[in-house]
Amino acid sequence: CSVGHFICSSCRPKLVRNKCHLCSAETTFQRCLGMERLMESVAVPCSNAKYGRTEKLTYYQKDEHEKACPNTPCFCPGSSCSFAGATDALLDHSLPE
Repeated sequence: CSVGHFICSSCRPKLVRNKCHLCSAETTFQRCLGMERLMESVAVPCSNAKYGRTEKLTYYQKDEHEKACPNTPCFCPGSSCSFAGATDALLDHSLPE
């Protein structure tokens, strides 16, 4: 709002008469570029980091990255085996000794 309070885009349509949820001031809501820059700086690990590289991603890239992540684990097809790991580790796991 014009006072500086934040509201997310999914909550904004729920406001009554464009009144701020914290201070009740009638206002117009604009994009908060400062908050956008702050959120872009938040780095999170890939959920598959334990299976390979440990690069950090911006939070909004995580879902898209994980759909095509080269570190997505492979699982052993053996019914009683709980192995999960990188492709090369699965190949090592599968080779007879």
